[in-house]
Amino acid sequence: MTGSCNAHELGEKLKGVQVHVETFGCQMNILDSELVQQQLLGMGCGLVSSADTAQVVLLNTCSVRDLSEQKVFSRLGVLRNRKLRGEKLLVGVLGCMAERVHTQLMKGDLAVDLLVGPSRLAQVPMLLAKAYKRVQQGLRGNQVALSDFRNRKGKQIPHQAMQEDLEALDASRGQYTQLPQVQAYVRITRGCNKFCAFCVVPRTRGPEVHRDPQSIVDEIKRLVDRGVLEVTLLGQTINHYCYQHAVGRTTSFAELLFRIHEEVPHLQRLRFLTSYPRDFTDETLDVMASCDRICKYL
Repeated sequence: MTGSCNAHELGEKLKGVQVHVETFGCQMNILDSELVQQQLLGMGCGLVSSADTAQVVLLNTCSVRDLSEQKVFSRLGVLRNRKLRGEKLLVGVLGCMAERVHTQLMKGDLAVDLLVGPSRLAQVPMLLAKAYKRVQQGLRGNQVALSDFRNRKGKQIPHQAMQEDLEALDASRGQYTQLPQVQAYVRITRGCNKFCAFCVVPRTRGPEVHRDPQSIVDEIKRLVDRGVLEVTLLGQTINHYCYQHAVGRTTSFAELLFRIHEEVPHLQRLRFLTSYPRDFTDETLDVMASCDRICKYL
């Protein structure tokens, strides 16, 4: 995750830096922001609720609607004015806009120092440490990590690094939570291969990548041990989840639901979104009907 810098070195570079993360868009972005914040807490950063008192402002962005993007450009204008007044403020853009309109965001007049796509968020601490050092020297941060899915036209087989980046981000949660949580999101899959005409997701979040069911169950156990009562599983087309094991066996979405229900008995409520009608199976409905702690909710 950290390239040539280890966690201790990153912690020394970022210790005490005040960070504000602002989230636009869907539940997946809310989860991504939470996981990024957890990473930064682990590096010694402080989290602040207002951009006005932050040394680093990270905008986790959405490209589903034009209005969402215009809100981000407006926020960047406000932050740019602070930098023009002489503040050594680091401005980062994360998420779908970083992938979709990165050429526009990298223009000098927007004063963006850090660009990270949704499939590269595990690299935020390393890139932030490098960018922050440059900004303190009066330079542009100039740190970019993208996957460039913009011209993707069909199903793409995710390479191992994509799987590792996803797991590195999601499996790291929970160590630095500031406040108790009653409800939590857990990602089981990222990306999409459907290419619906109206949707930008395949070209911002990339091809489907599914997490190992054991990692998912372990994460939920840790959350429940910390007091979480309700978990909502997340995926762009969540019921298309199908994990291919090394031995040739597969775990279906219905099997995953059943495993979570049976192996995490103290979890009071289990939900999931967002489903795709074509991928809904009778097996999933049977599991929902037979497991009383899976919410009857679609």
